[in-house]
Amino acid sequence: MNFLEILFGQFEKVITDGVFGISLIDLRIILVLIILALFVRGLFAKFVVNRVRSIVKKTSNHIDDELF
Repeated sequence: MNFLEILFGQFEKVITDGVFGISLIDLRIILVLIILALFVRGLFAKFVVNRVRSIVKKTSNHIDDELF
């Protein structure tokens, strides 16, 4: 029983204090924010590309269609 108490105590200490001064909860938040930022960046890029595509298709010049 003493071993389990020590083990859970160390586990709780690592969760709250973290490794190298950064808690695991903070690392989780950082990773979620990075993934969210990449997702928003992808949506923004799709929006811009689709907008440019619609502008390019409206022109009568076929060279810009091929370049796009």
